[in-house]
Amino acid sequence: MSAGIFHEINNPLTILKNKIKIVDRLSTNQALDENFFKSVESIKLNIDRIEKITKSLKSYSRNSTFDPMENVLLEEVISESIILCHDKIIKNKIELKHKKENIDYYISCRKTEISQVVINLINNAADAISTMDSEKERWIEIKYFIEGEQIILDIVDCGEGIPEQVDRKSTR
Repeated sequence: MSAGIFHEINNPLTILKNKIKIVDRLSTNQALDENFFKSVESIKLNIDRIEKITKSLKSYSRNSTFDPMENVLLEEVISESIILCHDKIIKNKIELKHKKENIDYYISCRKTEISQVVINLINNAADAISTMDSEKERWIEIKYFIEGEQIILDIVDCGEGIPEQVDRKSTR
């Protein structure tokens, strides 16, 4: 089903991309006002955003059970996951602190499965802090680092944390 939705969105998107290229070419030959160029640039940015969202959705929604393990860039997985959570983060006025590393960390995994975990953790964090007093600072921090021979992915929010009784049950 998701492949069909992706196809339905991607076709008009491709048409828009091609038409905006034509408009771009035509505009270089004519004297147009600044608002026209700002509008064209805004259209381009939104087309790119839609492409990223549909790419992430296509990857996220497929069954990856039988996918082979592959080496993927951790930053790519995180960035694609953030795209799918972006609206919820903005709607709830949450600051996303995403500490990107200067080192490329590759992990051997099924990319879709890791992405699903990251999306769930970000969404759970957003849900947990969305009910906080709106006067308080709301944030989610995503960072990763090497510890021994492992890459640690840390997703932390400003909430009160998991109640001790629930935490004990979940770690059994």
